[in-house]
Amino acid sequence: MAGRCIVVSLLTVTFAVAAPAAAQRVRGTARDSASGQPVSGVVAWVSDSAGKFLARSIGDDAGMFAVVRLAGSARLRIMRIGYRPRDIALREGAGDTTVDVPLAALPPLLETVEATSRRVCPGEKGTGHALELWEQARTALLASVVSREASAPTVQLLSFTRSLEPLKLHVIRQQLTRREVVVDRSYVAARPAWAFAKDGYMQEHRGGDRTFYAPDDEVLLDPSFAEVHCLRVVAGTAEHAGEAGISFEPVRTGGRDTLVDVAGVLWMGGSPPQLRSLEFHYTGLEPAAKGSGGELIFRVMPNGAPMIERWRIRSALLRADEDLHPSRVYHRPPDRQDRHDVTLTGYSEVGGAIASATWPDGKNWEASLSRISGRVALANGQPASAARVWLEDTSDSTTAAADGSFTFPLVMPGRYFVLAADTTLAKIGLIRGWGGTIVNPGDNASVDVYYFGMSELIKGQCKDQSIPEGTGVMFGRLKDEGGSPLSEGRIAATWSDDGSGNGGSKPDRVENADEEGRFAICGAPLDRPVRLRAKRDDVQADANVKMKSDLTALVLVLRPQNAPAGLPRR
Repeated sequence: MAGRCIVVSLLTVTFAVAAPAAAQRVRGTARDSASGQPVSGVVAWVSDSAGKFLARSIGDDAGMFAVVRLAGSARLRIMRIGYRPRDIALREGAGDTTVDVPLAALPPLLETVEATSRRVCPGEKGTGHALELWEQARTALLASVVSREASAPTVQLLSFTRSLEPLKLHVIRQQLTRREVVVDRSYVAARPAWAFAKDGYMQEHRGGDRTFYAPDDEVLLDPSFAEVHCLRVVAGTAEHAGEAGISFEPVRTGGRDTLVDVAGVLWMGGSPPQLRSLEFHYTGLEPAAKGSGGELIFRVMPNGAPMIERWRIRSALLRADEDLHPSRVYHRPPDRQDRHDVTLTGYSEVGGAIASATWPDGKNWEASLSRISGRVALANGQPASAARVWLEDTSDSTTAAADGSFTFPLVMPGRYFVLAADTTLAKIGLIRGWGGTIVNPGDNASVDVYYFGMSELIKGQCKDQSIPEGTGVMFGRLKDEGGSPLSEGRIAATWSDDGSGNGGSKPDRVENADEEGRFAICGAPLDRPVRLRAKRDDVQADANVKMKSDLTALVLVLRPQNAPAGLPRR
């Protein structure tokens, strides 16, 4: 069997319900009842006389809020983690309503932690301390959700997928992408909360592949989460010293002991208190997969509301052990947590980080991420100015300055290979230089990139092919119609004339593309066209290329043979 973790994606579609231009609003300012200072990031919630939700909004960093007053609005509720909620009756009548809301601070979180460590499960009355702290956490989660509804930020999103070795968790492979998106939620769990409560957090497919899910702020906020988990207040130690946590673990009733669920701790801390992180692991897996889990890191943004800044999900990759004494009698396989006939082969890890965020009102925020700096230089120390530099398996690229220097800001921790080429060869992915580095959390890495001279590069690429005077080198790459490289295709190049008037019948060069689709035709004439035919399986491309200099780079697009021939892209 094999394990595979599916990336949890960000929702990139934003929506808003537009209120009429002349709609009445409830406006006000939330202040600390003791100090009189504004309380930022409050949730303003308007309901009717029966308690039915009508509208909600988020306060700014100055404590000011404004929420639409729809027909039937009767009550205003103001909530903020660390403060006792306030309920205010709205007087009848049309027009805007202005209120001043003093909020009473609750005792410090750690006092609540010291009060009890009793576990409270669904349906139990208990002492209520765990449930009270859980309601404080849900208030902060609600602020996270409402702030995105009210004003969706544009974020620069860094996403990664990694393969880790099983012992020391060293990164074997890593792929990163960077994109700018407008989001109305900071993290999407890919399934609704009720589905997790019913079916758990792992889906097993035919063939052994698995899809792992994670809870996000909206899932934790949903009442169904507390309905299937027992809660307990815990005090933080080590890196969580001074923090208070809500520990959660799944109930083991009603057949849920066969589901893969999550257990962990939601941490809060600071003054005023804020959400800090969510750490979790998966339950109900094989003992060999006990390292599977993840974390979410929260950050209070300039608008006073928390947002998930970073996240990570790690899932075990398992291989079924070979049965040396197979039996013809069918036996029902044991439950996952009782299986010992599998071996851990590694981990798959997916996640990401918000590098920067900008809100419609002009507020902005930038993460404190690492950077990679360096210099591209030839063997003699001369700088390779204007060289194209990029990070392998990422979308990040830049151009070296006149002194060969380059910088990649906002880089996540991990192992990186820095690659370089001139602009002509960069478009076909032919590398002229490289260097490697490891970026640790909070550190800035430096790397020197050795840059091959052109004569060295041609010598290495052409090998046994001769390059007579008056000829040049044609570097190319095979790709399919979707733009993906085609490995191990066969390329025939013809330029000789056999006297028939139709060109030579036998190719002058026949080469095979490498695993990345790259190839080199060396010794191609400069004074007449070169006919290229590239073929792999049932796709091919035909093109006539006239060398304009002693070095040409092109891309051949291979298509089905009954489709129009692929022309080279230079």
